[in-house]
Amino acid sequence: MKYRTEYPGVIHFEQKGHVAYLTFDNPKTLNALNLDTFASINELFDQMAADEDIWGVILTGAGRSFVAGADLQDEKMKVSDPANIPPLPRRESPPHFFCSYPSSPICSGR
Repeated sequence: MKYRTEYPGVIHFEQKGHVAYLTFDNPKTLNALNLDTFASINELFDQMAADEDIWGVILTGAGRSFVAGADLQDEKMKVSDPANIPPLPRRESPPHFFCSYPSSPICSGR
């Protein structure tokens, strides 16, 4: 399967053998996740789950942080009323892609 090397939300993809490496690379926000990042993660995990050549996934973060959490400074993530929080793309919650992937992702923190 053909993958891009860069994804919106500042994610880098690299494949070495049967292992996919996803790097969150936005050190100025400590790799905080925004809606673009969630959409890219969902796209990548959907593709990798259907790819028989990918047997495992390693997630890591560039800089001094793995992932700080949600990027609350991103304009798309800002809401004044909690009832207006935008839904995450296609998933009810971010951990869903971990639960539905056929093998276990490995996360690397700092």
